[in-house]
Amino acid sequence: MLERTYYLEADEIKNMILEDLAEFSRGQPMHDDQTLLVIKFRASQPEPTV
Repeated sequence: MLERTYYLEADEIKNMILEDLAEFSRGQPMHDDQTLLVIKFRASQPEPTV
């Protein structure tokens, strides 16, 4: 997922990860806490490819 979304803003990456998680779990109940932290280091990210 991060390889496909690295060029997005942190909030957009978070949303994509949560959507992917929801699709993966297919409505199954959560059995534990969830924590997600997205940190962007702009100086170290590659240029988006076309």
